[in-house]
Amino acid sequence: MVHGLTIGVDGRDLFSDKLTGMGRCVLNLLEDVVRSPRGHRYTVFCHQDNAVELPEPGGSVEVVTIPEHSRLWWDQVQLPRALRRAGVDVFFSPYPKVPLWTQVPCINMIHDVIPITWPAYQKPWSVRYRRAIFRFWAFRAHRTITVSHHAKDSLVRELALEPDRIVVTPARISDRFFVQPSAVEVLAVRDAYDLPERFCLYVGSVAPHKNVRSLVEGFAELPAELRAAYPLVLAGFGGGGADRWLTGLDPAIRSTIGSLGGVSDETLHVLYHEATLFVFPSLAEGFGIPPLEAMACGTPVIAVRTGPMPEVLGNAPYWVEEGEPAELTEAMLTLLRSESQRQILIETGRKQADRYATTASTEFVLDCLEAVWAEGRGNRP
Repeated sequence: MVHGLTIGVDGRDLFSDKLTGMGRCVLNLLEDVVRSPRGHRYTVFCHQDNAVELPEPGGSVEVVTIPEHSRLWWDQVQLPRALRRAGVDVFFSPYPKVPLWTQVPCINMIHDVIPITWPAYQKPWSVRYRRAIFRFWAFRAHRTITVSHHAKDSLVRELALEPDRIVVTPARISDRFFVQPSAVEVLAVRDAYDLPERFCLYVGSVAPHKNVRSLVEGFAELPAELRAAYPLVLAGFGGGGADRWLTGLDPAIRSTIGSLGGVSDETLHVLYHEATLFVFPSLAEGFGIPPLEAMACGTPVIAVRTGPMPEVLGNAPYWVEEGEPAELTEAMLTLLRSESQRQILIETGRKQADRYATTASTEFVLDCLEAVWAEGRGNRP
């Protein structure tokens, strides 16, 4: 085991109210490494808009803020200079991209190739460009990390990457989601967002592949008394926002759907715990963290049996096959009317989430970083 490296990490997705999959990956990594016996130091490169509390700032984790006015300039000019000044030995990018003009060995992370494969995004010029740039970055990186075997197969198929250059490291579910929020925390969130006593929940963006429109259409077909008793709460950001197409709904239906926008992890924790049902209608993912977080919080989950979802969720959710509105209506109807079925899903969901509560994925990342550093050292004259 290698000790005492300075490991650089791109931390620009660390936002307190809109933690993406990439941001959560970095935050979980940093929460783990401060307890690791490996003795490495971590320099996290952020920009002026980051606002999330990192573990042990000033200890083994140092934050370097580099103002970002041009993303390309930051990526390819400011970052390489900062890596050199900080004496970084090896660099981890939670994005597909890596700095091109640096002597520091780099590992990148590609969560999925949805921008290449999903029909709604397939403008011919953009698909060719994205495929070319994803391949370019992946071949420039010393290793590529991805989050599921389904995602790895997609990288091999779509980008022609060598399988032995791809390391699968499933996401970790943060410890916070396994702990019951306090009554004070619950009351604060309920007051802040005027939450109903019982509700169905979706967490994520409303990008086309997330299939949120089908969820809303399916929810609209529930009997009026169930919609009133279990309103639908949408939490998340990106993808154009839900309010644009919620406004066209019948006012009686629209009044039972709340769109919260981006929320903090503390708020998300409460939402998961307080929800009666979590519905994840997404048709394409690299991994799919939200349903596992909901399971960790003891909430039954409905999910679409597609992509990596069976690999990640096992037999824990209530499966629908296509994610069509009628399927989602039937699934919600079944579970909202059966407390016993919800309890079965709660128990199986917690067991499934427990599988992702370990720090094994962080250890895989550190192993990979150490191996790349050792290879680079062996190649130096």
